[in-house]
Amino acid sequence: VGCSYGWFVAQMRGQGFRASGVERDPAAIAVGQMVYQNAADQVMRSDITRFLQGTLETFDAVSCFSVLHHFAIGRTAATAEELLQLLDRCTRKVLFLDTGQAHEQWFHESLSRWTIDFIERWIVDHSRFRRVVRLGADQDNVGEFSENYGRMMFACFRE
Repeated sequence: VGCSYGWFVAQMRGQGFRASGVERDPAAIAVGQMVYQNAADQVMRSDITRFLQGTLETFDAVSCFSVLHHFAIGRTAATAEELLQLLDRCTRKVLFLDTGQAHEQWFHESLSRWTIDFIERWIVDHSRFRRVVRLGADQDNVGEFSENYGRMMFACFRE
């Protein structure tokens, strides 16, 4: 969800999984088709909220990277809680999730409460996921981005 160029879609496909993505940016979809050989029907162009509200399909694994914070800081019509509940509804087994966090310069004011502990509790409090596992932080906080990124990736399970 919010798959950008579709790198994860291509990686999952390469491992033999039936993989698809949703992205609103047509340029990103086109890049993914050229660079990662994603088929035209593998990445749907849609607003993610609209897609999630309209689908009855469920998926074993769902990933949503670098999207949630846009909802949390009010850049979208839906709330962060609404997005999480939509993701919860379409996820059968595991949701992989990351989001902007309080330690990032970009978000130190707008997401001041969004620490790793807060995010774990927030997921459990606003969804049917009962186990949240920390998978590790990205290593993108280098160079000009040294004050940003370093986001924890979570795996969310119902068990």
